[in-house]
Amino acid sequence: MKRRPDGELLANVYRRSGEIKRRRRLTRSISAGVVLALLATIPFVLPSSNKPVTKRALSSAAPPIAVVTPTAAPSATACVCAAPPQVKRHLQPTLAQEVQSGQFGSHDVAAVTPFAFASDRSGNWDIYSMDIDGKHLRRLTDDPATERDPAWSPDARHIAFVRLAQPTDTVGDIYTMNADGSNVRHIAVGGRPQWSPDGRSLVFYDFAVGRSGSSNGRIWTIRSDGTGRKMVTQAGANASWMHDGRHLVFGGLQGVSTNVATIAINGSGKKFLTTNPVFAGEPSATASGRIAYVALSGATTALETMDGDGSHQTQITHPTNSDVKPSWSPDGSIIAVERGAEFDAHSAPLGSIGGTGHPVLVFVTADGSGERVFSDGNNSDADPAFPSGLP
Repeated sequence: MKRRPDGELLANVYRRSGEIKRRRRLTRSISAGVVLALLATIPFVLPSSNKPVTKRALSSAAPPIAVVTPTAAPSATACVCAAPPQVKRHLQPTLAQEVQSGQFGSHDVAAVTPFAFASDRSGNWDIYSMDIDGKHLRRLTDDPATERDPAWSPDARHIAFVRLAQPTDTVGDIYTMNADGSNVRHIAVGGRPQWSPDGRSLVFYDFAVGRSGSSNGRIWTIRSDGTGRKMVTQAGANASWMHDGRHLVFGGLQGVSTNVATIAINGSGKKFLTTNPVFAGEPSATASGRIAYVALSGATTALETMDGDGSHQTQITHPTNSDVKPSWSPDGSIIAVERGAEFDAHSAPLGSIGGTGHPVLVFVTADGSGERVFSDGNNSDADPAFPSGLP
């Protein structure tokens, strides 16, 4: 079987999700007994691993605000989660007060307010920055091309981003700019740039052929001025830096599946941390070594976390959310994700599989005890990015 980068595997996940959703719509007119019989024939697949994954039991009731609260303590074994709550997709005006008071995240995150993301609210995909409470929204790019995947430098003075030739492309031209949108410089051709902890280098990936996942991904490092490009490994994508600045964590091909792995920047010592039978990738690490990533659970992706050695794997969000692209707040108390990736042609190259809708930004507490939706649902907001500074 031909190996595919994790972008293609994730696309296949969404294709499978579409088939499951269409099958469910066909069964709505059938009697309850027949429905149960049909559902019994559909396998529910959870990641199998020699490292146990804790699945949080989530409430099926719709809370009055965008908060997800577990109804039971985490179990040491996998469980079948209830239906996800119906989240109200609107800006929470009290988020700033909740952060400052310690009711959401930690006190420290209030002092680290810069936040970047991509949005089509102008009619075109551009890069924006704002404070975590939604204030000081600023459009940083206005090129007619599609611009995605912003990444803050550790000192929050620069942003790397990708300019795509086509909205459905996976990779494009990587640029850096000042935090106010000035001094735009071309760095390389690739996707998902991430800054090193010292701010001197970037990691990114590309394809040997094409810009939409036509071949295995390759991971590179490059100096922030565009010089010193070096390949780290092949058959991988979506890498970010570990806190020591000498290792990367990425989604790597393992047989026909994608799993989270670590590797030294010189290409040695690759070690897989997850053993998901289909997909686990898009990792992001904290200074303490805790890793957030997304993994196939059922038919779509959910946010999970684990220690740097692969232990204590814990599912944080509901598996039907299609959460992708986690980004840690610098203090490690909040994880930002893009939710509804089936509506995002860049994150899911096959496009929408769930009807009309928009991806939204969601802030999730690191322990999964609560979340806030940071989009009004009238536009597509994606690619969340906190400054990469590690405390």
